[in-house]
Amino acid sequence: TPSIVITPTSYDFGSVNLGENATTEFTVTTANLSAYPIPEMIDNSTPNGAFIIVSGGVLNNGTTTLTIKFEPKEAGNFTKQLKISMDNVIATADLSGVGVGTLVPEKQGDEWPLDPSNPLTILNETFDNVPYNQPFSLPQWKNIAEQNYRAWWGFDFTDDELMNYTAKAVAYNSTNTAAAPYEMWLITPPLDFVNASSKWFTFKVMGDLMSDEDDARLAVYYMYLKNGEVSQSKINFDIPVGSDFNGEWRNMQFDLTESKQNVFFIGFRFSATGGNASAASYYIDDVTYGLPNVSIPEITDDSIKIITVFDLMGRRVDQNNLKRGVYIIQSEENGRIGSRKIMVR
Repeated sequence: TPSIVITPTSYDFGSVNLGENATTEFTVTTANLSAYPIPEMIDNSTPNGAFIIVSGGVLNNGTTTLTIKFEPKEAGNFTKQLKISMDNVIATADLSGVGVGTLVPEKQGDEWPLDPSNPLTILNETFDNVPYNQPFSLPQWKNIAEQNYRAWWGFDFTDDELMNYTAKAVAYNSTNTAAAPYEMWLITPPLDFVNASSKWFTFKVMGDLMSDEDDARLAVYYMYLKNGEVSQSKINFDIPVGSDFNGEWRNMQFDLTESKQNVFFIGFRFSATGGNASAASYYIDDVTYGLPNVSIPEITDDSIKIITVFDLMGRRVDQNNLKRGVYIIQSEENGRIGSRKIMVR
């Protein structure tokens, strides 16, 4: 006669901190089964992921050990049932446990310190290769979760055909009802003041889902190393704040001609009270330094035909009436159509 016996028939894991786990073993004794049965978890009253069959298989004749792990991802009471069946014979064991505490996610991004070696004379970062809605790492950049666990993420505006990818900072956490401070830095590679042909630093910025009550802020800092320690001073940019400026890209530029450091960095600091109550976000894109000053009238090569000029928001502008700033020109050169970034001073 076929038989399956699980010992014990129930187990309570008790209280387990979120992010930690506890294990126990069940003994399974079988006889006269036609094949090897496969253990499974049943009872959909709680998510399947809290209880996991870690190791062990079941024989058709003999005794084996199954290891079960309880690893809660959220607070609350969990129940499940271990089930083994074959040849119309069913055996079960009841599982229970309680998830307690707060889950602390692993810290994202890079670590300090800053590295001043191999400074760049030209920086032209469009974030075209960052992953969507994930923390990213770029050569020589620092993406640092200074307080709490989140770093800057990549984001893709799929409805923007000209420039899709940006860097995004947000302190929203859908599973955390408790308010907590967040601080994250995105810091450029080391920049070479001495050898750069232009001293202009430019970028564009947009705030979104901002309210007039939240405390989400973006600030930009001039940074350098002094005796191995970071010194910094805030650059006064008109960064958008409040609901009136949601979804509005702004072009920012700063003349670093008066820099007193041969090698320096520019840091973007985002700070906010995070949790699931606010999704205020900031986006930055097209971060440049040291780009040669090329204006539209200076392109005199007969083989280059200018088709269209865009600003950094993707809007067509009159090429004969350009204000100071950075633009994208679409041109035809030797029969091939391409795009290039230019600066007008």
